[in-house]
Amino acid sequence: MTVTKAAVAPRISPARRKRMAKNAESKERMEALRSLVPGSGEAAAEIDGGRQLDAEELLFRAADYIARLQVQVKVMQFMVDVLEHTKDFF
Repeated sequence: MTVTKAAVAPRISPARRKRMAKNAESKERMEALRSLVPGSGEAAAEIDGGRQLDAEELLFRAADYIARLQVQVKVMQFMVDVLEHTKDFF
C-alpha cells in the first residue's frame, strides 16, 4: 500500500497552532473594530484604491473617534444641564 502526500496531514506543533489561533482572533477583533470606526471599513478601502488601513492607523483612528464621541457626550450633557436650569425661569 502506497501513501500519497495528499493523504498525510502536515504536523503542526501545539505552539504554532496556538499562534495561529491568536492571529485569527486578532484578525477578527480588528475586523470588528474596522466595522465600528467610520472611514475605516470597506467603503473607505474602495475610496483609497482598495487599500485597507493597517493596524496602527486603524487604532489611531479608533482612538480619535472615541475622543470625538467623548466630546459629543460632554456637549450634550452640558446642553441638558443648561436646559434643565432654564426651564425654572419660564
